[in-house]
Amino acid sequence: VVYLTKWIPEHTHSFILGISEQFNQIILPIFEKVMEIINGLTSEQQLLLQEQLEEFSISIADQMASLLETTLRFTGNQLATLPGSLTMIVFSLLCTFFLCKDWDKFYRSMIHHSPTKLVEICSDMYQQIRVTLFRYFKAQLMLISISGLIIFIGFIILQIKHALTISFLLCLIDLLPILGTGLVFVPWIAYLFFSGQIPLAIGIAVIYLLVILQRQLLEPKMVSEAIGIHPILTILSIYVGFQLIGFTGLWVGPACLFLMKACMDASVFQHMIQFIKGHPSSSKNGNISTINHSSKRSL
Repeated sequence: VVYLTKWIPEHTHSFILGISEQFNQIILPIFEKVMEIINGLTSEQQLLLQEQLEEFSISIADQMASLLETTLRFTGNQLATLPGSLTMIVFSLLCTFFLCKDWDKFYRSMIHHSPTKLVEICSDMYQQIRVTLFRYFKAQLMLISISGLIIFIGFIILQIKHALTISFLLCLIDLLPILGTGLVFVPWIAYLFFSGQIPLAIGIAVIYLLVILQRQLLEPKMVSEAIGIHPILTILSIYVGFQLIGFTGLWVGPACLFLMKACMDASVFQHMIQFIKGHPSSSKNGNISTINHSSKRSL
């Protein structure tokens, strides 16, 4: 934190100076060249160009006004929903508190009033979900470790200070869905480019590209093997979820597939079919075993 408080102001100042230098070296000569061309035009051509520029400026002003209006409307709508959101948060916190406080009593009542077969199925399904989640997070931890190793080695080659600390922080940021390390790498590369540190910007871009490639190549295979689902089905669930409900479907689709897999492993669908046919399954069938005190506690 002390390093960042010293690093950010210094590099912000150098970033502003770099932008000013780039403006003087690139933008200003182009502007002067354009002015020379305009001064060489006839009076009629200058008048026509002035009219075109006025129309363009009016169009830009209209677009900016529309963007500002949309932004203000969106902000107002979000502020209007804030009281309802706060009420929901308070309600959820209170329910969570009382549920945790009286969980043992609630659990015993739920077990007492539920059919034995339903308790057995739910217990087995819970075990399947817990094991699969453990394997999933283990695969994610391996992917993050590989990303951190690539970043650390790259930083050592580029002789970046505090390589280990920055690599660890980037590993934590890599937990963010969709964005990942790009949340840091993209602005960093842009800053290095505009501040004139082109070789370092290229080096950071290569590291970011390697991280993306290893994610794209290893993640489908490792995650699919961990949860026991083929990579094609995982990709298909992401696509279907996105097509049906938009951006949220990127998480909802795989979650639904994961839940279906857990139900299949717990023979939930088999028991449902047998119940509909009127032939209750035997307690020895499938993966369902006689529930004991330890499995009840795990539920």
